[in-house]
Amino acid sequence: MSYSSDDLTPLFGGQPGPGVGYRQGTILEWNPATAENTVEVDGKPIQNLSILNTSESLLLAPGDVVGILTTGGAASSWCILGRLTIPGTAAAAMTLGTGLAAATVVASAAVTSAGYTLNGGPTVTTQVLRTGRVYLTAASAMDLDVGEGVALAVFGGGPNGATITERCYLTSRNLLTVSSGTLGGTLNTAASSAELVTGLTPGIWTFELQSAKTNGAAGDPRVHTRVLTVMPF
Repeated sequence: MSYSSDDLTPLFGGQPGPGVGYRQGTILEWNPATAENTVEVDGKPIQNLSILNTSESLLLAPGDVVGILTTGGAASSWCILGRLTIPGTAAAAMTLGTGLAAATVVASAAVTSAGYTLNGGPTVTTQVLRTGRVYLTAASAMDLDVGEGVALAVFGGGPNGATITERCYLTSRNLLTVSSGTLGGTLNTAASSAELVTGLTPGIWTFELQSAKTNGAAGDPRVHTRVLTVMPF
């Protein structure tokens, strides 16, 4: 038997395998640390579907609609392709967010209060995604005379009165002392910290890097080159 040279059909004449299909589901439960999940498909909960795009496992959350690749009839062979995002919708904005936000204040300022105040420090506004997670980093340079100390903290305010306080807590103190009648002098130092914050209410948040003095001395320490970075993810 012979075939036309451009007819390759006989080469693929084996037994047909399981069909490849596509379905949609809604995330009911999602563990971003282990990717364990429950997905509702056609009204039925299915446990622990595999994920084709592993990097998206950090972003999925309950309520997300996902595309599912199916092979054969058993759910154990299905896998999540990714989220379905409709352009221009509020859900799209909440999913994609505004990204990294950062602010720097170089100018020096005296810290005169024992209570936290903004004191001209950096402020950033960004959108917390549906995951409710942000990564905060804060840093500041300080000029401290003997015995003086500074504490810094990130305060945040979000939708419906939601707040966080004293995140990325920084503190530094000049421990130089009087020795043989000689004053230790001014200490120029810096402090930095980072923290993963979870459980935030999705929506627009404003974060501030505030400062307070921690000593009872008459002098006032100074802060400068204060940096605040917020990364929703």
